[in-house]
Amino acid sequence: MKVVVALAVGALLLLAAFDRRADRAERARPVALQPRSPDRFAPELVADLPEPARRYFAFAILPGMAEIEMGGRFGLGDRADPRYQPMQARQILAAPEGLIWILRNRGGMRLSGSDSGRWTRADCSA
Repeated sequence: MKVVVALAVGALLLLAAFDRRADRAERARPVALQPRSPDRFAPELVADLPEPARRYFAFAILPGMAEIEMGGRFGLGDRADPRYQPMQARQILAAPEGLIWILRNRGGMRLSGSDSGRWTRADCSA
């Protein structure tokens, strides 16, 4: 029995290592596709969007930013019981290739994803 448990733990650790490696590679991919001196955010970049979207981007992204830091609550339940958890997140803007979003809640769960690839990772380790 101890051998089975040891093999299972070893397999899980190996799987976690491969998952973290894939996580790092996908985070680096859109950034690597950027020009050497990418455009930074400027209000002119969103001038053609509807007014509510322009207002949101002007509030959320300061001119010259390439990353957004955010905090708030992340719902892990359903509409009747959202079970909100405090969270901190970072969004890396890599336009036009996409964005990368990395969240960590107070319990240690990590969730990251990208709109530029087929990639979303959940890591419940602290």
